[in-house]
Amino acid sequence: MVASAQEPPFALPQDHRSLTRTTSFAELERFLEGVDGTGPVTVSTAGASVAGRPIRVVHLARGERPTWRVLLYAQQHGDEVAGKDALLYLIRDIAREPELLPADVDLWVMPMVNPDGAEAGTRVNAAGADLNRDHIALEQPETQALHRLARRLLPHVAVDCHEFSRDPQSWRERGWEKWPDITMDSVNNPLFDRGVRDAARRFLDTVAEAEAAAGHPFMRYWVGGLPPDEEQRHSAPDIDGGLNGLGMYGGLSFIIEAAAPRAGRSRRGAPARNPGIRRLS
Repeated sequence: MVASAQEPPFALPQDHRSLTRTTSFAELERFLEGVDGTGPVTVSTAGASVAGRPIRVVHLARGERPTWRVLLYAQQHGDEVAGKDALLYLIRDIAREPELLPADVDLWVMPMVNPDGAEAGTRVNAAGADLNRDHIALEQPETQALHRLARRLLPHVAVDCHEFSRDPQSWRERGWEKWPDITMDSVNNPLFDRGVRDAARRFLDTVAEAEAAAGHPFMRYWVGGLPPDEEQRHSAPDIDGGLNGLGMYGGLSFIIEAAAPRAGRSRRGAPARNPGIRRLS
């Protein structure tokens, strides 16, 4: 990886709970320059965005013949930053303590799939395209870069990291907020092998137990508008999103979303009737 600036490497706050803002594209570049070649970490370029920004991929591996290939990718939507920041902490911690990475895992991380959207603070890329609706046509260079990597790796596990707003304005006007910290779903296109789909769903149960033990409210991924008038549903089985788009390569594929308050700090109150809604106090 060629250094793009003479500035010192960017350092994340020691404790992720002290983050007050997300990592910019320029800071990500400096961070990756600082960890490249550290322990099991190697940084390379998978492609370029519409506006010409590099799309980086980080390879982390300890063993010579790992058993499991895992692909984690984030910020397809430029205004959903939580997954990117979480993956940078994962990279940092493994660079510091390589033994945190199991020797049988070949880990690949694309922390910022949409650098143009990240810089603009928009869901879409510089061409105005929603990358998470481009996994069939592959018209955008960002999704092309992701799929080139996936075709080469054929990952056993792929995870698409997103974020959802806990307190959009329409919900706050009714005195509601979405209560889970984490939502997650698994590959679900009905044309995929049923054994793979069932295995992925069983893994969600394990995740729920782990999140509960960590004190995080968890539920299966759900989206939609305000009840009871608007649709609420689990993630769609469409193949044009990353969840099922990466599932085409035969492995277990997941989407994970972290909650974020966007309109101000949410206050927690008693749950409303809907299991995914909490009434603000």
